[in-house]
Amino acid sequence: MLAGFLAPVKYGLLLGAVAVGPPVGAPTVTGPRTTSDEQPVYRFRAAHAVSFRCAFDSKALHFCSARYSERLAPGSHVLRVRAVPRRGALSRVVTVKIAITIPYPALASGTALQVGGGAGVPTVEGGSVWVPLTETGELARVDPTAGTVTGKTRVGVPAAGRAGFLDAAVAAGGAVWSASDAGGTVARVDTAPGTPAVTIAAGTRPGGLVAGGGAVWTFGFSAPTSPGSTSRPLLRRGSTSTARLRPGSRTAPACSGC
Repeated sequence: MLAGFLAPVKYGLLLGAVAVGPPVGAPTVTGPRTTSDEQPVYRFRAAHAVSFRCAFDSKALHFCSARYSERLAPGSHVLRVRAVPRRGALSRVVTVKIAITIPYPALASGTALQVGGGAGVPTVEGGSVWVPLTETGELARVDPTAGTVTGKTRVGVPAAGRAGFLDAAVAAGGAVWSASDAGGTVARVDTAPGTPAVTIAAGTRPGGLVAGGGAVWTFGFSAPTSPGSTSRPLLRRGSTSTARLRPGSRTAPACSGC
């Protein structure tokens, strides 16, 4: 026979409050607001924060450590940051405006030199600067030290107020080559006397002179005219030709697409 006493068992529910930490403070952001660095570094601090959420240029924030960096394109950006506590609600969003500026080299220019009407594409040869003058069909010789025009030579046909023309020059073979846009010619000018040695017919509206491969190259625009028309034809895209001028040549150039 088993004898004994069964002690009553009592069940109960213990109620209590969940521990909540102190409220997290709003984050402070340390880092440049305007910078030329395309990947600037930012640091976040906030009272009672264990981590942060942040994002550039987006309201969808992601996890961030207290030190955060991201490559940014040049321009304006917005950095948004929230502090995350161990327990409880996140902080308010702190917004920081940031500008990424890329420095460009500045071109220091001196006093403008008046050489004549319709100054075209210049070139340098024989210690002088040679500037084709579209309006008058001349080639101006400029002393770069004194900043003065020392002479002018007629090398082409004047544009005489007609819009859209631009003469050009290039140095090659010890001479200056000057293209007359309105005249359809290229003149070779000897630098010592400063006078044209030869003038070559170079197609319609030659320009874009460049020297290379033992030759001078020029492009030319071409467009048909209506019978009896005296107006300057409009340029058509793709209607170009290329001419090759040999530095010692006195004859018409070889032409591709003329």
